[in-house]
Amino acid sequence: QAQRALVAGGLAVSIGQLLCFFYGAFRQSDEYKVLSAGMEAIMEQEDRFDDFCSVCLDRGFLLCCEGCSAAFHLSCVNLSAVPEGEWQCPACVAAAEWDRYGDALLSGRGRRRAEARGAL
Repeated sequence: QAQRALVAGGLAVSIGQLLCFFYGAFRQSDEYKVLSAGMEAIMEQEDRFDDFCSVCLDRGFLLCCEGCSAAFHLSCVNLSAVPEGEWQCPACVAAAEWDRYGDALLSGRGRRRAEARGAL
Protein backbone atom coordinates (compact mmCIF):
# COMPACT_ATOMS: atom_id res chain seq x y z
CA GLN A 1 0.00 0.00 0.00
CA ALA A 2 2.73 2.46 0.91
CA GLN A 3 4.46 1.78 -2.39
CA ARG A 4 1.46 2.84 -4.46
CA ALA A 5 0.48 6.50 -4.45
CA LEU A 6 -2.14 6.75 -7.15
CA VAL A 7 -4.43 4.46 -9.04
CA ALA A 8 -6.06 6.11 -12.03
CA GLY A 9 -7.78 4.20 -14.78
CA GLY A 10 -6.40 0.93 -13.45
CA LEU A 11 -2.78 2.14 -13.62
CA ALA A 12 -0.85 2.05 -10.35
CA VAL A 13 1.95 4.59 -10.05
CA SER A 14 4.61 4.27 -7.37
CA ILE A 15 5.77 7.15 -5.21
CA GLY A 16 9.22 6.84 -6.79
CA GLN A 17 7.73 7.25 -10.26
CA LEU A 18 5.81 10.33 -9.11
CA LEU A 19 8.95 11.82 -7.59
CA CYS A 20 10.90 11.22 -10.80
CA PHE A 21 8.15 12.83 -12.84
CA PHE A 22 7.82 15.91 -10.65
CA TYR A 23 11.60 16.30 -10.26
CA GLY A 24 12.00 16.12 -14.02
CA ALA A 25 9.30 18.75 -14.46
CA PHE A 26 10.88 20.92 -11.76
CA ARG A 27 14.29 20.80 -13.47
CA GLN A 28 12.65 22.27 -16.57
CA SER A 29 11.12 25.18 -14.62
CA ASP A 30 12.27 28.76 -14.19
CA GLU A 31 12.23 28.29 -10.42
CA TYR A 32 14.89 25.58 -10.72
CA LYS A 33 17.10 27.88 -12.80
CA VAL A 34 16.80 30.67 -10.21
CA LEU A 35 17.53 28.30 -7.31
CA SER A 36 20.49 26.75 -9.14
CA ALA A 37 22.01 30.15 -9.85
CA GLY A 38 21.54 31.12 -6.19
CA MET A 39 23.18 27.91 -4.96
CA GLU A 40 26.15 28.42 -7.29
CA ALA A 41 26.61 31.95 -5.93
CA ILE A 42 26.53 30.64 -2.35
CA MET A 43 29.03 27.89 -3.15
CA GLU A 44 31.42 30.43 -4.70
CA GLN A 45 31.28 32.55 -1.54
CA GLU A 46 32.08 29.69 0.80
CA ASP A 47 35.74 28.97 1.39
CA ARG A 48 37.22 26.02 -0.39
CA PHE A 49 39.16 24.64 2.57
CA ASP A 50 38.46 21.60 4.69
CA ASP A 51 37.00 22.15 8.18
CA PHE A 52 39.17 19.45 9.73
CA CYS A 53 42.85 18.59 9.93
CA SER A 54 43.97 16.31 7.10
CA VAL A 55 46.32 14.45 9.47
CA CYS A 56 44.33 13.84 12.68
CA LEU A 57 40.81 14.70 11.35
CA ASP A 58 40.11 16.97 14.35
CA ARG A 59 38.77 20.50 14.13
CA GLY A 60 40.41 23.55 15.63
CA PHE A 61 42.83 26.29 14.60
CA LEU A 62 43.90 25.16 11.14
CA LEU A 63 46.53 26.26 8.65
CA CYS A 64 45.18 26.09 5.10
CA CYS A 65 47.26 24.95 2.14
CA GLU A 66 47.39 27.41 -0.77
CA GLY A 67 47.77 24.56 -3.26
CA CYS A 68 44.75 22.42 -2.36
CA SER A 69 41.77 22.30 -0.01
CA ALA A 70 43.64 20.60 2.86
CA ALA A 71 43.96 22.17 6.31
CA PHE A 72 46.28 21.20 9.18
CA HIS A 73 47.00 21.88 12.83
CA LEU A 74 50.42 23.49 13.16
CA SER A 75 51.63 20.61 15.30
CA CYS A 76 50.46 18.03 12.74
CA VAL A 77 52.86 19.50 10.15
CA ASN A 78 55.69 20.15 12.66
CA LEU A 79 55.32 23.94 12.75
CA SER A 80 55.50 26.09 15.87
CA ALA A 81 54.07 29.26 14.27
CA VAL A 82 52.03 30.26 11.25
CA PRO A 83 54.48 30.77 8.37
CA GLU A 84 54.56 34.12 6.62
CA GLY A 85 53.32 34.29 3.05
CA GLU A 86 51.80 31.43 1.15
CA TRP A 87 52.19 27.95 2.60
CA GLN A 88 51.77 24.60 0.88
CA CYS A 89 51.17 21.25 2.52
CA PRO A 90 53.71 18.41 2.23
CA ALA A 91 51.63 16.70 -0.49
CA CYS A 92 51.58 19.83 -2.66
CA VAL A 93 55.30 20.40 -2.10
CA ALA A 94 56.00 16.79 -3.12
CA ALA A 95 53.79 17.15 -6.20
CA ALA A 96 55.63 20.32 -7.20
CA GLU A 97 58.98 18.57 -6.73
CA TRP A 98 57.78 15.67 -8.88
CA ASP A 99 56.57 18.09 -11.56
CA ARG A 100 59.96 19.78 -11.51
CA TYR A 101 62.24 16.76 -11.26
CA GLY A 102 60.06 13.73 -12.02
CA ASP A 103 61.36 13.03 -15.51
CA ALA A 104 64.93 13.37 -14.32
CA LEU A 105 64.29 10.86 -11.54
CA LEU A 106 63.49 8.17 -14.06
CA SER A 107 67.10 7.87 -15.17
CA GLY A 108 70.16 7.26 -13.04
CA ARG A 109 72.08 10.28 -14.35
CA GLY A 110 69.06 12.55 -13.83
CA ARG A 111 68.67 11.23 -10.30
CA ARG A 112 72.27 12.11 -9.49
CA ARG A 113 71.74 15.64 -10.87
CA ALA A 114 68.60 16.10 -8.79
CA GLU A 115 70.42 14.87 -5.69
CA ALA A 116 73.25 17.33 -6.39
CA ARG A 117 70.73 20.18 -6.57
CA GLY A 118 69.29 19.12 -3.22
CA ALA A 119 65.95 18.14 -4.69
CA LEU A 120 66.09 14.68 -3.12
